[in-house]
Amino acid sequence: MRYTGLVLILIFLILCLSVTCGRGKDDAPHAVIFILIDTLRADGLGCYGAGEKASPRIDALARDGALFRRAISPSSRTLPSIMSIMTSLPPSLHGRIYPMEDKLKALSPDITTLAEALRQRGYRTAAFTEGGYISSFFGFDRGFDFYREPGTSGEQKGGVKETYRHAEAWLRKNSGNRFFLLLHTYQTHLPYEPHEDTFQADTSLPFPQGFGFDHKGKFEADPSSLSEKELEAVRELYRGEIQYVDRYIGKLVTLLKELDILDRSLIVFTSDHGDEFFERLHFGHSRTLFEELVHVPLIFHYPEMIPSGIIVDQQVSLLDIFPTIMELCSGKIEGNIFFGRSLMPFLSEAASKVFAAPAYSEVYRYNYLASIRFKEYKYILHLRTGKGELYNLVSDPGERNSLVEKEAATAREMHQKLTEYLQNAAAVRKTLRQGGAVGAPEEELREELKALGYLQ
Repeated sequence: MRYTGLVLILIFLILCLSVTCGRGKDDAPHAVIFILIDTLRADGLGCYGAGEKASPRIDALARDGALFRRAISPSSRTLPSIMSIMTSLPPSLHGRIYPMEDKLKALSPDITTLAEALRQRGYRTAAFTEGGYISSFFGFDRGFDFYREPGTSGEQKGGVKETYRHAEAWLRKNSGNRFFLLLHTYQTHLPYEPHEDTFQADTSLPFPQGFGFDHKGKFEADPSSLSEKELEAVRELYRGEIQYVDRYIGKLVTLLKELDILDRSLIVFTSDHGDEFFERLHFGHSRTLFEELVHVPLIFHYPEMIPSGIIVDQQVSLLDIFPTIMELCSGKIEGNIFFGRSLMPFLSEAASKVFAAPAYSEVYRYNYLASIRFKEYKYILHLRTGKGELYNLVSDPGERNSLVEKEAATAREMHQKLTEYLQNAAAVRKTLRQGGAVGAPEEELREELKALGYLQ
């Protein structure tokens, strides 16, 4: 039986209204700590196969909580991905897909963000970010009592070290209150810099001073000029950035123990998207929806509710984070729409009975693409041309051989599911009130985006 678009919209609404559970407010986590590491591939972490030295503190969180092996990002670009995570809505619905558009509108007042929902539940809300495409200009500060980004009160940037320093000071003052804390860093984003006692501490390797956008441009213009030794050195620098972030995850866990709130805190750890290391003759992201960009880590740690050592092999979406947090916090949002689902059933003995669900991604920059990942297949649709690509992720994990003609029936089925999903998102968007105009971004934000390689 096929559902029409309107029936599916009603189903989304019903699912939204049912996001609640029997636990009372007093049983909810004392703290919700959301750690968002920008541009972190799943395979960069030890718990995803990178080796025991790659990320020991993050791996410990995974061992003591729940690790989702197949978590899929809603986009390979920061702005649409993080807004989707914070709203449980597809990029084409919330509209954060053309970031520097002159007529950019504020986020619809009919959309509830995670921070707004938790503040409604009585949580004090604070965010410590590094700006750029998670700037308050794009609406990410909605629902936060305090939102720190570069330039706030003359603060300096400084990567994860500086971000953690401010977050630590806030935690020491506010840990006695029920709170929601968002921690975001670009530390693993280009440019990569060497750090002491990390993988790239050997100054005899190529790029001893780091790898930046000038290097990226040079090798993308002439791919044959990049040697295997140089490519491995870039990977080593990236691994070093992950190790550097890992240290501060360890510092955070130690601090939470010191404040006696670790066991009462729900910690969610993830990334907005991955990064390319010349798999398609490019460095960076935003160009495609292949696995190196959309397969990301996802860890839930909450000793009071989530048993240790859980490993979930079934595919999930980052759109599922918001409804999962709300279920753990006994939350209910009247009238809001979730395109994700709660992951709590995966954390019980009935996990094997949870139905498999597709995961969808979109990106609008160099190419206009949408994808559906379901069971062993991924189908990628080129929205401007209507052409599709079909890959079997089991037999072809590198996504090199499209089966769109050889397995035409599967391609048609996946195309239909993806088209219906996009149509449903468009139909829901039409029902939402538009936000007001936000004007042009300030020069400081433009400089931040230039430093991240997004603007010339």
